Amino acid sequence: MNLLICSFEYYPYGTGIANVTYNVVKKLENRGITCTVASPTGPDIRLGNRPLIMRTGIGGLFHYWYTVTRRLREDDYDAIWMHQPMFPGRVPFKRSVATLHSTSYGEYTHWLDGTARHIKAYKRFSSLCERRCLQAFPGGSLFTGVSRGVCNEITGMGIDDQRVRYIPNGVDTERFSPSSDPGDLKERLGVPDGRKVVLSVGRFIPQKDPFRMVDLFSELERLRDDLTLVAAGHGALLDATREYAAEKGVKNAIFPGRIPWEDVPSLYAIADLYLMTSKYEGQPLTLLEALSSGLPCIVSDIPTLGLVKEADAGLVIDLSQPAVAARSVAAYMENGVAAHATNARRYALENLKWSGIADQYIRAFEEVVRT
Repeated sequence: MNLLICSFEYYPYGTGIANVTYNVVKKLENRGITCTVASPTGPDIRLGNRPLIMRTGIGGLFHYWYTVTRRLREDDYDAIWMHQPMFPGRVPFKRSVATLHSTSYGEYTHWLDGTARHIKAYKRFSSLCERRCLQAFPGGSLFTGVSRGVCNEITGMGIDDQRVRYIPNGVDTERFSPSSDPGDLKERLGVPDGRKVVLSVGRFIPQKDPFRMVDLFSELERLRDDLTLVAAGHGALLDATREYAAEKGVKNAIFPGRIPWEDVPSLYAIADLYLMTSKYEGQPLTLLEALSSGLPCIVSDIPTLGLVKEADAGLVIDLSQPAVAARSVAAYMENGVAAHATNARRYALENLKWSGIADQYIRAFEEVVRT
């Protein structure tokens, strides 16, 4: 099979989409599939403008997909695999699989309460453009969502559920595995000995709502005096979150910023629990890394994080009342979490290996080739 992959970001440039696409491509190539990647940074075909995408958002995406339309021909390939398509006009490919890692529709409907009017207007415009684009795909095309929540968002935009497939993101289960040896990372981060570590990993951006994380941990500190929060990552809200934690009087929180790639497995090794308080997610890779590392997970009650309940690997909580949520977390820790740690690792091994994820995509590509 000769496959064209179109993505506005690709490893080593970008974040989740770049890493997912790269890992699946490597597995596809191992199975003898010829993969040609077209992105603003290549590696095979360079299209679009990465700085323009970073600076203008949907304007840069329109430009990227316009160049895809102008420069690439479907007849040169057996199938086309697209990530987050946003064609400004006609969709030029019939034998295509479109993968959505999140949706503007989902963002607009799930987490914009309390945000600025101009942000709401931008997300509404993006969601309308997204809906128009997806509905313009030819009938033989398939859509995949990286979580069941994203799949529901796709059908919510008017796509027949018979054309939608759930294919989760994957994780390197060898690199991320249960370990009690974090090397010297615990010392470098300044985590005191004898304390339980509640870990959060991710960008400090509005949809991840790091302030709710601080609210929850502030209440949790009142109930237990043996906890340290390690919230790793970078983003526009990092400094504001640090300041908010200080204002709340949080005593045992560490915000180390970006963690080097080689240290990330050790980061999970220092943790006892994983925490995610997002208002909206597609399918966060850090959650999958935590599951693969054998960590029980405490997550907010949003559709795309239902994976934790499906895996029976943690606690799903309503964060609207931090004091109530903190009591639930404290009780959960008292009752023991060993079984959920085992379940987390088992679920990752059975469902989230990149090789298995690649097999699911191959079946989708074969399906569109036959139509």
